[in-house]
Amino acid sequence: MLVPNIPGRIGRWVQTELGNDWTFIEETVRLQGQAPIFRDQVVARVRPGGAFDTKLDEWRYRLRVGSRFRRAVVARK
Repeated sequence: MLVPNIPGRIGRWVQTELGNDWTFIEETVRLQGQAPIFRDQVVARVRPGGAFDTKLDEWRYRLRVGSRFRRAVVARK
């Protein structure tokens, strides 16, 4: 689904909610007052459990400064 980035007209994503993606879509459609736009092409890839394709991919990710910073911020919460 494509979502136009219009301030104040995008639903909330509540990560702890069951069915959070459906809640986001439903709220966004209500706020924008139009049907959602769906695409056949994959525009994002999410790996369940954070699995990597290869060990090299995992090492590249782990060595990035941004990933270390994000882990540090999450650990403080």
